[in-house]
Amino acid sequence: MNVNDKKAFVLHIRSYRENSYLLELFAEDKGRFSAIARGQKNRIQMFTPYSITTMGKTDLKSIKVFEVQGSGYSLSGKRLFSAMYLNEVIYRCLPKALAENRLFSAYQATLLDLSDASVEVGKSLRCFEFLLFETLGFALFPDEDLASIFRRDNFYRFVGAEGFVEVRDEDAAAVDVFSGQSLLAIAAYCFDNPESVRDGKRLARLAFRYFFEINEFKSRRLFIN
Repeated sequence: MNVNDKKAFVLHIRSYRENSYLLELFAEDKGRFSAIARGQKNRIQMFTPYSITTMGKTDLKSIKVFEVQGSGYSLSGKRLFSAMYLNEVIYRCLPKALAENRLFSAYQATLLDLSDASVEVGKSLRCFEFLLFETLGFALFPDEDLASIFRRDNFYRFVGAEGFVEVRDEDAAAVDVFSGQSLLAIAAYCFDNPESVRDGKRLARLAFRYFFEINEFKSRRLFIN
């Protein structure tokens, strides 16, 4: 059975058998999946859009057609490491075969942001992280008027699936405590100041640990964001 002309990005590549490579791919209308490519490693690049055709009846597909579809994203230094982090987040958190085109579009938009030196890296990563949580059903905020729940000058502790509970001011310095002002900004995907970016990063780390049991991403060792 062939699956034709899907736009896809390579998340990860490793040797599989003689002259073959196992690719982890993220594709439009298909989500994340694994496929075998034969004899193509030197021309396979991450952060480059491909048009692919796969074949096979099992979950592990074989790539029949693998063609570049447009230019890749120009990334270096911290921005390259950030894109590697983005790939690792998808690889480790997104279940296979979950087609979420909103997330696929956000992935492309984030790569575009990372390739633009005028766009702040942390803002783009935070937006993607919290969209991922929302897409996978781990909404951190209730679907109601948040201004009536979080008061800007008060402090709240993240308690996992239960959300947040208000705490005393003297607990404000704890790693799992956030100001109401920061939580309102994060819930609105408003990462326009250093405090909201910093607190968004801290909350995302707690959420990855709680919902996915991920204490550290390997790519995070390469840079400090």
